[in-house]
Amino acid sequence: MPRYCLFGDTVNTASRMESTGLPYRIHVSQDTVDTLWTLNEGYEIIPRGKTELKGKGVEDTYWLVGKKGFLKPLPKPPEIKAGHWGWKCYVKTGFKVTLRRTISYS
Repeated sequence: MPRYCLFGDTVNTASRMESTGLPYRIHVSQDTVDTLWTLNEGYEIIPRGKTELKGKGVEDTYWLVGKKGFLKPLPKPPEIKAGHWGWKCYVKTGFKVTLRRTISYS
């Protein structure tokens, strides 16, 4: 049984943002961008564009790409080549394999 149960629009939005994101990227909503700007901490944000979020409609979303003064090197996202199925097949397949192994071993 789960220790915590989370409900509401914030949880749904987080799930939709995660499912429409890409590996090695931090996908954020307009509300998050507004909060980060008010902190005035030097966060670097670039627009991703309009994103269809199931159950919420089309919203402007953004990538959080860094922070001024943060000097550690960040991993480079792998390239998705033309004609490639994209990341979703890897993410979903990897999850299913992990889940099957977990179920098999327990």
